[in-house]
Amino acid sequence: MQSFHCIITKDGKALYVPKSNIIHDEIVKRNRLCWNDDVRRWIRITFYPKDKESFNLNPDNWKMKVMMIDNEMPEWFERNFSLYRDNARMALNSFLKNRKKQHAL
Repeated sequence: MQSFHCIITKDGKALYVPKSNIIHDEIVKRNRLCWNDDVRRWIRITFYPKDKESFNLNPDNWKMKVMMIDNEMPEWFERNFSLYRDNARMALNSFLKNRKKQHAL
């Protein structure tokens, strides 16, 4: 199944690689995030096609999944969910635009 991974930080920044679909662990390494100290300052987001089968370039056909920590969502994320969701969606849109350019070549 095709998916898109990003990390949203508490300050609203979306961390991802626009031209590549790398997994959360690689994003953590590239941005030198600390699992223990900063675990509540960022959260993992995964998008996948709603039909779970085919890759789709339409962002409306992708579903967002928040990867919770210890089965709970940080308060800061819940409190400003729409802001973080929108930032994650912008990251997805950027990724899909790059994929669309790659398919056009």
